[in-house]
Amino acid sequence: MLRGGMGAVMIKRQAYSRDLKDGFEFFSKEYPEYEKNIEKAYIWSTHPTNNKDELVSYIDDFGSKLLEIWKINLITFDKSK
Repeated sequence: MLRGGMGAVMIKRQAYSRDLKDGFEFFSKEYPEYEKNIEKAYIWSTHPTNNKDELVSYIDDFGSKLLEIWKINLITFDKSK
C-alpha cells in the first residue's frame, strides 16, 4: 500500500524515491485527507502487525481509495501527453 501510494504520487509529480519515508511524506503532502491511512502502512513497514482482521479491514477500506487515486492520476497523466 505504501509503495502503491508513492507510485500514484510519482505519476502526478514526476518524482521518484525508493525510500519508504519519502513515499509516506510525498503521499501525505499530496493527499492529506489520507495521511492517517498511509501512516499506518509506513508504521507497519517497520513494525509489522499480525492482526489479520486489522489488515483485511485496512485493505478493504484504504485499498479502494488508493485505487481511485491511481485511476484519476493515470487519466490525468494520459491527457497531459
